[in-house]
Amino acid sequence: MEESLKKTNFSTKKAWDFFNIERCLQIWDRLDWHMVSGHIDWMWNIIDVKEVSDWSKIFKINFDSKFSNLIIEKGSISVNWVSLTIVEAWKDFFTISLIPLTQEITNLWKLEKWSIVNLEFDMVWKYINKINS
Repeated sequence: MEESLKKTNFSTKKAWDFFNIERCLQIWDRLDWHMVSGHIDWMWNIIDVKEVSDWSKIFKINFDSKFSNLIIEKGSISVNWVSLTIVEAWKDFFTISLIPLTQEITNLWKLEKWSIVNLEFDMVWKYINKINS
């Protein structure tokens, strides 16, 4: 779909590339706080990757500052379809941390500096911003 090609890094993918896919929430499932739908909002670059002594990785990702009202510390964001918590939030970049388990069960461990990632902002913040605009 043209919209997907415009807002994602799909055009750079090749046959047999891996994607992170989660099953849809079912009505009887436990609801955690990461509220994302699987619909990508835009794509941006990882501008730094740091390995931490506890085997986790910190990713610094930049974004267009017009979306800064959708990025909050300890809020949710989806990176390549994996729901994560924002560690730090700034005007035009944020950081996320990948714990060893997340690296083990997703393909996010493959990401490196200048990788292009697909981002989806937290749905609750999107609705709050829509109501307040």
